[in-house]
Order: sequence, then C-alpha cells, then structure tokens
Amino acid sequence: MKKKAQFGVTDNVGERLREWRKKSKMKLLELADVIQISQGSLSDLENNKSLPSANTLASLHTHTDLNIIWLLTETGKIKRPKKN
Repeated sequence: MKKKAQFGVTDNVGERLREWRKKSKMKLLELADVIQISQGSLSDLENNKSLPSANTLASLHTHTDLNIIWLLTETGKIKRPKKN
C-alpha cells in the first residue's frame, strides 16, 4: 500500500507531470528544454524515480501553465488560471 507523505505529497507526482505534459501536447524533449533540465532527468521524474527539485518546480511555474499545487497534491485544477 502506498503511503501519503506529509502535506499530501504522494508517490504519483511523476504520473501527474506526464499527464499534464501529454494534455499540453508537449514532447518530453520540448518540456525538458523549456524547464532547462535534461531529458533523462525529466524521464526520471515522470517515472517516479525522483521528485522535482525546488528549482524544477519554480521553472515549471514560471514557464508553463501547470498548477504546482495540483502536481504535488492532486488538489485543484491541472492548469493555473490565466492572468488578465
């Protein structure tokens, strides 16, 4: 049985990251370039072999419409609301 970590962060962060990327119609290499990490590191994230660093989370927030709260906790919507 998978156990939720403190603050609701689960073992499925990578699966949610892949889900968002595919819904956004981005290729692995494209997202890796956008958030400035290697394709291998992104693959490790999506395969739940590692968790995103603070820098990677900040880059995802800055350069994409991914809702980081949803990514970490599966709470809320998958995309951040657009700013006016």
